Amino acid sequence: MSSASSFVKEKLNSDSNSDKYVNYLINGKQFRRNVLVDPMFKFLFIEHLDNKNQNNMGNRVTLDLINALLMNFEEEKFVSIEFEKTELIPTNKEDKFCVVDFLARTKSDTYVHIEVQLKASINKSQELIKRSQLYWHKIHAAYASKKGDKEYAKSARVITIVLVADKLFDDDIYYRTSSLIYRQCTDENEQSLPRPTIQDVKDSYQYGYIAYFELAKSTDAIEKLRRQYESEGKTAWLKGLKRLNKWLIYLSSYTSQELYDEFMKELEAEGDEFFMYLKNSEQQFMSSNGTMYADYVYGGMTYEEYYRNELEQLNKELAEEKQLRKQKDKELKELIDLVEQQNNKELLESVKKILKKGMISD
Repeated sequence: MSSASSFVKEKLNSDSNSDKYVNYLINGKQFRRNVLVDPMFKFLFIEHLDNKNQNNMGNRVTLDLINALLMNFEEEKFVSIEFEKTELIPTNKEDKFCVVDFLARTKSDTYVHIEVQLKASINKSQELIKRSQLYWHKIHAAYASKKGDKEYAKSARVITIVLVADKLFDDDIYYRTSSLIYRQCTDENEQSLPRPTIQDVKDSYQYGYIAYFELAKSTDAIEKLRRQYESEGKTAWLKGLKRLNKWLIYLSSYTSQELYDEFMKELEAEGDEFFMYLKNSEQQFMSSNGTMYADYVYGGMTYEEYYRNELEQLNKELAEEKQLRKQKDKELKELIDLVEQQNNKELLESVKKILKKGMISD
């Protein structure tokens, strides 16, 4: 382990104010810590749930989070949740055994499933989308079977919420994306009819859906809103935020430390017991798990060191791929030269057509 890593660990173990050693730091700008780190997220939103006491603060906080995230999906507010087992047992030997991050049942028999993801690189984004769809179907199947063979119309309703610390989809604007099951019609000429109407979308909600939240994009949107308020001479911009936006500020590791401090100060003045509870819970977690958090997020290194290593690794992979392409290019040209020496024009043209896609240069 690097000396920088040892320094971080030493400070975490000796300094009660360990926050500054594990927060993100980019170009001198400090960012909020990442609460989507698996052990911290479970400590904040799962570990303190109590199915026998719905007035328990852990239940109320997690319920407030769920209601806020789903507020734009025309959901009636859920009033209670019961934590379910997160292991999805295979129904036959060919099935994959799955463990989800969070699964709870509401009083209205809707199952809410939450997955958190720190990174969603180009390679991992499709994998995450497929995995969330797999989990949605597995939960639906697992709990629908409890209704009995003759009650398919009352099969389980499942809502999957995917919280991604980074970006997931290609666009740079929309931080919330939903995946629905809706009716797609075709006419007698096999032509698809117009895209689903708003009513079609609303009707599809009865089956549940998957909602993706890209927190890097939500932070951009909130910062844009902040600048707009400030340009209009409004200073108390936090007071006008919807509950959803407040949760997005809290959850996003792209939230600057300056904004986070301002945000928490405002919430403390408002007497928001939920976010004050989370603030204290974070401190409690970090006091005993700071070293684990640092290792979990970036191997005990500083944020800049971690991403410098990531960049070096990426450049190394690109260089290796370029060298491989160069070698392949050389081999292809040698093959064409060999065919040319045989003076067989028909064979040469055939080989060129076949190999053209593999060529890098002329």
